[in-house]
This record gives sequence, C-alpha cells and structure tokens, in this order.
Amino acid sequence: MRHEGLIALIKEKGVAGIVEWRAGEDFKDYGLPLDHADFRGIDLCGADLSGASLMLAEFQDANLKNVNLSHTSLNEAKFKNAVLIGADFTCSRMESIDFTGCDLTETNFNLVAGESSCFRSANLQQAKLVKAKLILSVFHDANLSGTDLTGSDLRYSNLKDTNFSDAILDETDLCRVKWIDKKSETLWEQLRKAKKLRSVFTTLPTLKDKRGLIYSSRPGHIVPREPKPVFHKRPAW
Repeated sequence: MRHEGLIALIKEKGVAGIVEWRAGEDFKDYGLPLDHADFRGIDLCGADLSGASLMLAEFQDANLKNVNLSHTSLNEAKFKNAVLIGADFTCSRMESIDFTGCDLTETNFNLVAGESSCFRSANLQQAKLVKAKLILSVFHDANLSGTDLTGSDLRYSNLKDTNFSDAILDETDLCRVKWIDKKSETLWEQLRKAKKLRSVFTTLPTLKDKRGLIYSSRPGHIVPREPKPVFHKRPAW
C-alpha cells in the first residue's frame, strides 16, 4: 500500500509529492520504493529521487531535467525519449536501461555500474562518465561530443557511428568493442576526433601503434579489474 500510495502521490502532486513523502515518517522507514512505477510523460523537473528503487520503472517521454537519481537502483528502467538534461546518476546501479533517443546533455554518470544498457541515438554531449562501468552497452549513433570518459569501462559495447568529437578518453577501456564496418581504420577515425586520447585500451592489433592507444591481447589484461562478470541475457535493443 505504501508503494502504491507513493506512486499515486507523485502522479497527483509531482515534485511536491516527493517533497511531502520525504518529510514524512514513511520515508524514514521505507525510503522511496518506486519499482514498476508508470511515470510516462510525467514532469519531475528538479526532483530529488536519490536512493530510490526504480527497477522496471517507466519514464518514457518524461521531463526529468536536473533530477537527482544518484545512488538509485534502476535495473531495466525505461527512459526512451525522456529529457534528462543535467540529471545526476552518480553511483547508481544500471543494468538493461533503455535511454534510446534521450537528451542526456551534461548528465552525470560518474561511477555508475552495470551492463547491457542502450544509449542508441542519445545525446550525451558534455556528459560525465568518469569511471563508469557500462560494458556490453549500445552507443549506436550516440553523440558523445565533449563527454568525459576518463577511466570508463565500455568493453564489448557497440560503438557504431558514435560521435567522439572533443571527448576525453583517458584510461578508457574499449576492448572487444563493435563498430560500423569491422574495419579498424573506421574506429580509429572515430577516436582520433577526441579532445584527449591517452592510454585507451584496445584488443585490435592493427591499432597497436596508434597515438594514445595501448594494445592488449585480451580484455582487462593491462589494468587490474574486478573478476570477469557473468553476463546476463542481452535485451533485444
């Protein structure tokens, strides 16, 4: 009942409903239980949803500009075509999230952890993905211009037509990535447009002598990392 009551309160009052809930006793006892919530098309601009459980929640076409979503559980949430300009996802758990077509300009994804998320055709211009772990994700036709990817882990991800213009790639792991036509020269043409390209890890022998790249015969070989993850079934993006 508290879960359903909270969802109804937010649908009725929007941001004011979240503020009201946070000021009450139920928030102290139960936090923000919003799993499976249907918030399609809602306006929650500037809301504080930090620490919420939002697994399987639906935010398609929602206005989530400057929303605080740090330290949240977002597995399998759907944000397709939502506006998330300036949103904060710091330290959130993100597995199988759908960000297709989202405006993620200046969004903060620092220290997020997850896999198999979809950023197809999303705008991540000037976003921050410092030490973000987003393996097996899809960045097909995504705009990462000016994005900070320092220390991020994008192993096995789809980088077809990804725009890296003026991006910062410093100790970024791009081992086993996929790109447009299987030609290493094409991937190099994408990467060389970055503002900073230093110690970027690749498993492609043909790129071993390129400026700023470090070749490894297998992913995760150069920098000590966590044990190899057990990949879940990939969603059909």
